[in-house]
Amino acid sequence: YLFSNAAIVNIDGTPVADSFALKGLRIGINGKESAQGQSYANLDLSVSAGQTIAEPFSISALGTIIALEKGANLDEFFLTFEQLGEHTNV
Repeated sequence: YLFSNAAIVNIDGTPVADSFALKGLRIGINGKESAQGQSYANLDLSVSAGQTIAEPFSISALGTIIALEKGANLDEFFLTFEQLGEHTNV
């Protein structure tokens, strides 16, 4: 699987109420973090209060590849963060 141009979007289109940090994004597949393709692990950025992210807000121009495990219709993905706002290891 190819992941590229990681971005976030606020689907209700309202400005961000409070600043928040995004650090250490990792990709998981089928219940565990992938051992390969963790190009976003060093992500460290802050989204400012009042910023509107109704359109995709780029968080990284990097791309990565994760190996197919069960098959295209069966693999399930999730994201983990070292820090997401005030929460850690989520």
